Amino acid sequence: LPPALQGLMGQANLCYARGDTAMAEKLCLEIIRQEPMAAEPYITLSQLYENSDEEKYKELLLIAAHVNSTSHQWLQVADIMREKGNLRQASFCLAKATRCDPKNLEIRLKRIDILGRLGDEKHELHCRFCMLGFIPKEDHKYLISQAKMVAMKYHEEGLITKSLDAMLKAYNKVPEHFNTEDVHAFIELLMNNKQFRKCLSVLVSHTGLKLKCKQKSKDSYEITDLVIPDDMLVDLRTKMCICLVQLKAFNLVDELIENIYTFIDVDS
Repeated sequence: LPPALQGLMGQANLCYARGDTAMAEKLCLEIIRQEPMAAEPYITLSQLYENSDEEKYKELLLIAAHVNSTSHQWLQVADIMREKGNLRQASFCLAKATRCDPKNLEIRLKRIDILGRLGDEKHELHCRFCMLGFIPKEDHKYLISQAKMVAMKYHEEGLITKSLDAMLKAYNKVPEHFNTEDVHAFIELLMNNKQFRKCLSVLVSHTGLKLKCKQKSKDSYEITDLVIPDDMLVDLRTKMCICLVQLKAFNLVDELIENIYTFIDVDS
């Protein structure tokens, strides 16, 4: 507000504090007439209606948040809506706050909590998925656990590509923190999505597998040789074989069969 209207706003708040609601309302409306995009008069007006007209009260708070679209303002309104039991409106306000401050995980978690209380599993899962991109590398344990949980939920719903996208958000950020179990789950999703080259790339990074390739054309290459570590786990060794067959690396079949005979127990 400009200085002249700041003084008027102070008078309006003073009138409200003294119980002179009629004058407080009159002053607020005058400020709005001169400066309709200021939030303060709408907030004071909303307080006048808090105990007498709940719909008017909420409406004025929402106007205040819209004209002063900051995360703080939306959070303030969201807290009021939550206290009043209007969880759906609180979720809407938190979504607005997130757009103003997308890196703020606290706001995202507040909305996820409310969506959980509303039983809105679809939007809760979507919010968790979106949050993965903003969890910092330092919180790698939390990032990977959230990615695995989101991936599992999407997988249960048959959304295989979405499930992989969730794991990719974590892997692309902190591949060095993926343990053996995480790598297994990630490769399984890659194979389900027929991303066999990416599977081999992950195996090279996490198992010591070495590949030699020859460029065939601009967009394709042939795997000419490989060195398979002796201590590669059975599950990963079999996945490697499947990927190479899917990529038509038939020149390596004899070597792969010999490796299977040597390193995979017959009963296994």
